[in-house]
Amino acid sequence: MVITEELAQKIVGTVIPVGHRNVNIMNREGIIIGTGQPERLKTFHKGALDAVETNSAVEIYPDELSRYPGARQGVNLPILLEGQIVGVVGISGLPDEVRDTARMVKLVTELILEQELSQRETQARSRLREEFLEAALHHTGNELSPKVRRLARAIGINLEGRYCVCIVNLKPFREQWMAECRSSGLLEERMRELVESLLQQEGLVQSHDLLALREEQLTILREIATGEEPSKTVPSWLWQVHTALSGICNGVITCAAGDVAQNAVEYQASYAQALFCLSRCSHQRPSRSLYDRELLVRYLAFQATVGPAAIALRSNFNRFDAVAKERSYIRETLAALLAANLDAGRTADQLGIHRNSLAYRLQRIRDELDLDPVNRVADVLLCFTLLER
Repeated sequence: MVITEELAQKIVGTVIPVGHRNVNIMNREGIIIGTGQPERLKTFHKGALDAVETNSAVEIYPDELSRYPGARQGVNLPILLEGQIVGVVGISGLPDEVRDTARMVKLVTELILEQELSQRETQARSRLREEFLEAALHHTGNELSPKVRRLARAIGINLEGRYCVCIVNLKPFREQWMAECRSSGLLEERMRELVESLLQQEGLVQSHDLLALREEQLTILREIATGEEPSKTVPSWLWQVHTALSGICNGVITCAAGDVAQNAVEYQASYAQALFCLSRCSHQRPSRSLYDRELLVRYLAFQATVGPAAIALRSNFNRFDAVAKERSYIRETLAALLAANLDAGRTADQLGIHRNSLAYRLQRIRDELDLDPVNRVADVLLCFTLLER
């Protein structure tokens, strides 16, 4: 690890109040890169260079200053990090008076550096995970790119493992914190740390799960263990994620998941499914997945509006759009009917109309669109498709 001038000055600012003396941080070449005496910054310190070369303390008394260009009386100790010398910390004063203080300052300095190194490693891992997910979730075709494979090796993920993609909308949380963190970079870093820590504490993310945060969207690649039945475990887990994260903000956190990807090639499909489910979340239903049968049918219907099937349905779409434009009640009537599982009484109650009025509407729909979902099963799926367009 190379100690930067910025980090060195940060350390000096922290340890001077501890030692109540001037403190210098020198690099391995003996150059002062952090100090409480600005005029000495970037000057050479012979005592520090000797401490690096001998891997031992260098104590300088007043009558020895001529032997140590750039130095002043004091104690200079090598800074060790993971067994390697990364610099020197020096404290000014008579060695006999500041020796114990110098050791304490050295200990504090090494602790700060260990923390900094750990934080850098954590941030580096986070960046690799985010880069992997960005590449894996947006690839096209049936072959993974060399970049995806390289990043997978770097983070240790099994590309043949079973995962599902979950997306969490953190917009309420982000807006709440915006006033506290002016810098968007700092805001995102604090959000990531808090969210990851909370989910780990609650046992909602495991060692092989991947998390990536971009602005207000948290993406989780959740491992599906062998023998796990995702249709049962995923909805329950999603609700727990929603509950845990909603507990730290004033708004409602929504989250959604796609189906299980059997390998990394299918991540993109699971991600697209999760996005679809997230768009159907609401305050009443804040967590949703394709294991919700109604939502699964709606997803299949939606796919028919954007894929090759849309060509076969073109005439149906055109006719429906034209009639629905003239009669605004058609969409809401069919949507209410499907939501009520074709129950006329529940449909009328939901719409706030009399059952005779509902019967009249359904007759107009049969006459003008030849749609009769109450009596023809095929028309149920067709209605789902027309409403998803």
